[in-house]
Amino acid sequence: MPHTPTPGERIAADFSANKRHLSDAEQRWLAGRIDGEALQPRVWPWMLACFGAEISSNRQERGHRFIEEALELVQAGGVTREEVLLLVDYVYGRPIGELRQEVGGVMVTLAALCLAHDVDMHECGEVELARIWTKVEKIRAKRATKLAYSPLPGSAITPTEQP
Repeated sequence: MPHTPTPGERIAADFSANKRHLSDAEQRWLAGRIDGEALQPRVWPWMLACFGAEISSNRQERGHRFIEEALELVQAGGVTREEVLLLVDYVYGRPIGELRQEVGGVMVTLAALCLAHDVDMHECGEVELARIWTKVEKIRAKRATKLAYSPLPGSAITPTEQP
């Protein structure tokens, strides 16, 4: 039976076919994908290209962007605003967890959510990383209009009020 390429292999082949049109950073991304490098270290060059080292390393900013994407994910999966607000009160009413254990919990729960929705989380990550490499300039422009220290565009928190 002939080999059917996986979605990740198709993405890599598409990039390979157009390699002469890719930036150096995109070519490094592609090389990592072909060599089987994990997603996490391949996100860093994209972050640097979009935001620079300071914003890329800002833990509060990364937390805001994570919760924004997590909310968009559960919204797409049918979770209501009211359910989210109930969970916010529940979580913030409990003791603070240990970061590494909570990361593990997020990873396992994301895998379980993807299984329930019949979605390959690795494929989605590969597709999204390829997509956002094509939007670096647009993301930079959007970021330039965002107020410093604000979780939302347009909401003002001055540096002295920064948590």
